[in-house]
Amino acid sequence: MKRRTICAAAVSAAAVLLGSGRPLAQSKAKAQSVPEIPYESVANFFKMPPNIYFGEGIGVATNSKGHVFVYTRSGETRLFEFDEKGAFVRELGQGLYGFVFAHAVRVDKDDNIWAVDEGSNMVIKFNPQGRVGDAAGPAAGSR
Repeated sequence: MKRRTICAAAVSAAAVLLGSGRPLAQSKAKAQSVPEIPYESVANFFKMPPNIYFGEGIGVATNSKGHVFVYTRSGETRLFEFDEKGAFVRELGQGLYGFVFAHAVRVDKDDNIWAVDEGSNMVIKFNPQGRVGDAAGPAAGSR
């Protein structure tokens, strides 16, 4: 099979012929007034226990202490917590009935962890201690 190369002039001509009226290189949208988010990349940050693997990382969130929560799909949905240095702290919701197909994780101002599962169509709230629901239980007078 013969290999073909397309030059930039041919691509620009095609863009004009297809109705854009200008070459493709000039039609790209440019972001304006977008703040730069500073970051530092750290290789091998997370220290996993033996025989536990991330799988497909779906969501990442942090709490007020700098702990990192990683929501994964790896044959099963799992939610891991790491401290601010990347050391494994715990797994939350292991075997939980609502963990079917991970979608997102968030941490609120009170350090409650909210896991969204698109397989079970559930939003699951963990208190900061890692238990499902509120630490104090139902509000007084509610049934």
